[in-house]
Amino acid sequence: MTKKLLIAAGDSWTNKNERCYEDAGMTKVWSDYVSSFLDCDVLNIGLGGAGNEYIHNKTVDAIEENSDRDLLVMVGWSQACRITPYEMSSAQVTHCVGMPLYPPPFGQHKRAIQHAITELAKLHMNDNSGPLLTEEQWWCQVGNISLRSIWLLDQYCKAKDIPIIHARALNTLVGIEWITLPDAPAGKQADLQPKIRDAVLEACKKSVYYEKIQQLENVVGDPDFFKLKTDWYNVYRRYWLGWKERHPNDLGMQLIAQSFVNKYLELYGEKAEEDPQYVYD
Repeated sequence: MTKKLLIAAGDSWTNKNERCYEDAGMTKVWSDYVSSFLDCDVLNIGLGGAGNEYIHNKTVDAIEENSDRDLLVMVGWSQACRITPYEMSSAQVTHCVGMPLYPPPFGQHKRAIQHAITELAKLHMNDNSGPLLTEEQWWCQVGNISLRSIWLLDQYCKAKDIPIIHARALNTLVGIEWITLPDAPAGKQADLQPKIRDAVLEACKKSVYYEKIQQLENVVGDPDFFKLKTDWYNVYRRYWLGWKERHPNDLGMQLIAQSFVNKYLELYGEKAEEDPQYVYD
């Protein structure tokens, strides 16, 4: 009998091939542990730095390419400020404060794209003949792209009777303000971000998908999808590989897997093939 196939999607918190995991001697990420607990096959399509539109598109592709299988989808969503032009695997544009400089040869072009997007956004808000977008409209527009991706993937899976469970590797709406603040000194950014972030989060509530997502029950962790500090990055700080390499260690991966398994069993009532064993100290 063919096993169920788990499609695991997300960013670097999902991608098994991240260098930081290899350097730490890790051979498994959360999807591997879920696969073991639920006795299913796994297809991991995670990509470090991926944006949510990329995650949505690649998940749909994976579903269509495996339409003959009994499927299960689990997603660790990323940030709205990230994009992946033409789905090129080394062209992620993140706008993330604190991200390491991209190495050559890709790095210089990524930085150029990032800078061009920033300037285009500013022009839209400060056009001499009148702004094409207000700042609040810009923030909502950026957020809406991710919210639409999350909602449409959820509805797509449900229409096909495919179980889907959502989690947040990073808070989806945090970081939108970085797109137009990339050149501020690090200390200045730290001062500006909290003041702007509240306004960004408020603006994004105008998205037609905001309240729809808030009503989802198939979400791991806090039911408030947009609540600050409820994403993996914050919840699993104790299990980071280190302060410089802020990704989960093996125990962190196991805990993420357990949260997915718990929600899956809660919603679909299937028993795991084996009891997960964890070490918490």
